[in-house]
Amino acid sequence: MKTRNISSLRFMRIAFLIVAGASFISGISYPEPVVLAIFIAGELIDHILFYFDFEPPGLILLMNNHISAIRNEKESD
Repeated sequence: MKTRNISSLRFMRIAFLIVAGASFISGISYPEPVVLAIFIAGELIDHILFYFDFEPPGLILLMNNHISAIRNEKESD
């Protein structure tokens, strides 16, 4: 089920970006604010998919791990 939702988001993203790109290039399809909104929606979905695929760890967690490693290194010296 999770993969199906991601696949539909990927399809929507590419469809929005293709429609917006074709409209910008041809200039005959939709009014410019509508095309810009479609393009921004495609970019937003692209960023959401990036963070979903990347799953970045929390910055605080990384900092705490780094500080703990430094403390352990100093204590062992």
